Amino acid sequence: MPNPFPGLRPFLAEEDYLFFGREEQTAELLSLLRQHRFLAVVGTSGSGKSSLVRAGLLPALHGGTMALAGSDWEVVMLRKLVFWIQVPRRGCRL
Repeated sequence: MPNPFPGLRPFLAEEDYLFFGREEQTAELLSLLRQHRFLAVVGTSGSGKSSLVRAGLLPALHGGTMALAGSDWEVVMLRKLVFWIQVPRRGCRL
């Protein structure tokens, strides 16, 4: 039997059957989404945010967990962007 875990990459939505142990966190995300209709999942690098969203939250949404809101969700995944602004040491006001 091949190893069912993806290693260092995040789980994909299609791998939800392999993703377990974070059911409480998935339920909490669903509860927050029911209340606010917008959800941002933030945390330290490597903490499993992407896996939680892709293999926990998204399959629940597309599976009809929030039936009154429908199952045709528009999902936007944003990744960290880093912008550097170089400011001269003297003579510049922001």
